[in-house]
This record gives sequence, C-alpha cells and structure tokens, in this order.
Amino acid sequence: MGRVRQNNQDSILVDPELGLFVLADGVGGGPGGELASKIAVQTVRELMRRELDNRWFRLWGRADQARLAVMEAAVLSAHLAVCERIEQEPELRGMASTVVVGVLGIGRCLCVAVGDSRLYHLSKDGVRQVTEDQTLANRLVAEGFLEPGDPRYERYTHVLTHAVGSEEALEVQKWVVEMREGDVVLACSDGLNDMVTDQDIASLAMQGDSLEQSASLLVDAANEAGGKDNVSVIVATTSERALLPLCG
Repeated sequence: MGRVRQNNQDSILVDPELGLFVLADGVGGGPGGELASKIAVQTVRELMRRELDNRWFRLWGRADQARLAVMEAAVLSAHLAVCERIEQEPELRGMASTVVVGVLGIGRCLCVAVGDSRLYHLSKDGVRQVTEDQTLANRLVAEGFLEPGDPRYERYTHVLTHAVGSEEALEVQKWVVEMREGDVVLACSDGLNDMVTDQDIASLAMQGDSLEQSASLLVDAANEAGGKDNVSVIVATTSERALLPLCG
C-alpha cells in the first residue's frame, strides 16, 4: 500500500501449489479501478486453476505456446468480464486494469501481460525487464513521433494503450522466461518502478534472506521514496526439484 492514495486499486493472487501468480493494477480512479482489478484477478484465477489441474498443462516441454494461448484466453475473458460490468453499470465507464499472469515450472516462467505492470527477471547477470510498458509514450517512440529521452516522453508514460476493460482490442504480451537455479522473477505494479530504479529493485530483491523479506524491502523502499501510488510486489523462484514459495 502506498502512502498517498486512500484506496488500494491493486489486486494480487499467489498460489504456490499451482505455481500461479496474478497481479493487477486498477485504472480509472476511485472504486472503479479497484473493482476492475478485482474482476480481472478473480476471472483469471478461476480459469487458470481449472486449466492447471489438467495434467497436460503441467507437462513442461514443447507445448509452451499452447499453454501461453490458454493464459492469453484467461486474460481476454477477464477483459470481457470487466466490459460486461461496465455495460451493466455505465457509471463505471473508464475503469480498467493492467494484469500480469505468471505460471512457474521447472526451469521457466510463462508470462502474459497487458498494460504497464511489469515482470522482471533477476539473475546473476543482472536485472531485465521482460514485459514492455504498453503506454502512449512507448508507442510514440516506436512510431517515430518521439525520440528516446525527449522531454515530452514523461507526459505520456501513464497513458495506457492497452488495458483489461478498455474499449480498444487487447494486445496480450506473451513471454517465456528461461530460469536457472537462483534466478528470481518479480511482478510489480508501477507504484514500485515509478519510485525505485531497476538497479535498486535488483539489489533489494537479492538482499532478502527469504522471498517474503525481499518483497518487504521493495515495498518499504517505494514508500520511503514517497509512496505516490499503491505498491504491489510478487517475488517467485523455482528449483530443479520443485516450485518454491511465492510472496506477494
């Protein structure tokens, strides 16, 4: 939880037994953003738990793209669920949510994402932002209207081009993160990366004696830097033998 906002628009789910985690950051302010993130997480949770109980999904091997397609379908279902709620209650128009969904297996993490909530991969080689921020700032750079470092860039960094519940057709990012023993994946809302640099995120995540302590260090750092937004963090890892606990 940040220090400035009175309500928490972030929602998270962590299921160590299934190796599943979901993080969503509501858009639209007030109760709408909070509701959108909750609908997104609940919808993804119901669909993914059903799929993860199927043995074929848990057999890690050549079928990563098929599993990613199932995860993408869960996010698209969440998108429809938020849109349907807006149709039922037009006063909620404008609410939406980012979402990051991860499934851990031996030696890898599958991830799908929409919006600007992030997934990082932390290893002995350093920190890497896996997901891409789906913002107007990045679109303007990609299309050549802005140059990297342009002072106008910051003006558009929080204008999302894709979000669960938005009217625009979703573009769901899909990633496979290969993980070695000791590697960590970290999902977060922008309340963390807006306040803490990537290098400090990597340093703090690796400082903790446990995943829980690492997550606490990161939340504390964001709040100490001002805590201008809600802060949600999920830290997870795997081993060659089994999944290790996740911490939200």
